[in-house]
Amino acid sequence: MVSIYPGNLELMEFEHETPQALALGQRPAGGMFFQRVGRALADVESDYDVVVIDCPPQLGYLTLGAVCAATALLITIHPQMVDVASMSQFLLMASDLMAVVRKAGGDLQHDFIRYVITRHEPHDGPQSQIVALLRGLFGEES
Repeated sequence: MVSIYPGNLELMEFEHETPQALALGQRPAGGMFFQRVGRALADVESDYDVVVIDCPPQLGYLTLGAVCAATALLITIHPQMVDVASMSQFLLMASDLMAVVRKAGGDLQHDFIRYVITRHEPHDGPQSQIVALLRGLFGEES
């Protein structure tokens, strides 16, 4: 059985209310922002074998919370040089933020982190070269 729960306005409120609470020095009952997603999932953990959270490529409070709640990460990448460069920059910024979250008590233990190549056109020479580069850097399991 598959259950799908789409995002709603409460998630948007989370993005807006979190910085307000932080600015006022408030600690919500559910814990720090990076703990709240994990605590919400813990309530339903026994009902599911796998939970997939599809986060946008932004470093918002919800994405940071999802990364802390995750036991594994799949990072999608389109095999175009501009997309690879953008992903690299994004991951550098994410790494800096995760270091801050880790110091604040965030749990960043993951069973694995993998890259998933998407929208690959195998007959496109430049894309195939990027795929070969990524596989050379990260191996076949990426």
